[in-house]
Amino acid sequence: MNICFVPFDLGNTARGQRDVLGAIRNCESHDGKLNPERSIPSVLRGIEELRIPSLPPLGGFVDDAEFRAKNLSLTARCFSELRPQIEQFFDKKGPYVILSGDHTVAGLTLPLLRKRRGDFKTVWIDAHGDLNTPGTSLSGNMHGMSASMACGLADSEISPQELAMWQQLLPEQPLSLRDFTYLGLRLLDEGESSRIASHSVKVFDVSSVTHGLETICASLISTPFFIEFDIDSIDPSDLGTGAATPVPGGLGFATAKTLLQTLLKSPNCLGIEIVEFCPHRDTDGRTIRCYYEILQLVRECLGI
Repeated sequence: MNICFVPFDLGNTARGQRDVLGAIRNCESHDGKLNPERSIPSVLRGIEELRIPSLPPLGGFVDDAEFRAKNLSLTARCFSELRPQIEQFFDKKGPYVILSGDHTVAGLTLPLLRKRRGDFKTVWIDAHGDLNTPGTSLSGNMHGMSASMACGLADSEISPQELAMWQQLLPEQPLSLRDFTYLGLRLLDEGESSRIASHSVKVFDVSSVTHGLETICASLISTPFFIEFDIDSIDPSDLGTGAATPVPGGLGFATAKTLLQTLLKSPNCLGIEIVEFCPHRDTDGRTIRCYYEILQLVRECLGI
């Protein structure tokens, strides 16, 4: 089966994204909120749960106080444990569905997919660019550095010790940032804006996606591509409170589903990674319903 879960959640202060599967199973099996008739197979059927022995329990870790990037050395240890598992996962026939805790994991999954499948375009659907590095990040949160990590980007504004640790995370076969297209982007730091401009990256804001969805999708599906989908791309008024870093002014849920459906049905789609659902923040259950519908849509469109 070509669907897996990566329970990594050290990339931001929200944490708890490791509990996604438990939250869905609880609603499916006990509450009956997601599958009231209990007449359809679980949306998680056949999922492979990857193991991260170095991942500490919630509340049981200490930041790398000497580094600007939080949990940098611990992330490096976790990624070394994940790497062979993800490589083995990509040995399977695609398309691939990856449910990850926070978006840091894309810094590992995307280069490993390129190693297995060759060049492809990346469709990054997100409120954020995730193009910081330890030297440009204002928060130090690693989930805001995943695109830079995947593209092998670094800077000299950090100590030699931190730079050496950061370089441990950089891939042997990095992606090209020029092969990225951002959809729904609406919050960038200064360093991220500079990188997007210098690499001539295509960016479509929420209004452009909403009113030009068919044209935009047509321009994206002519060659192999992979989707990175952060649930904070959806507006909080539709999504609810369960995104790790919500940003107002996002895509409507109906638009997000139409966008995903159009992309996923293309024969050039290599798969999708879905990230940043925090079950403990989902106070009214709206986010898990959205997440569940998206998983149903993904499985239907990809036939898995």
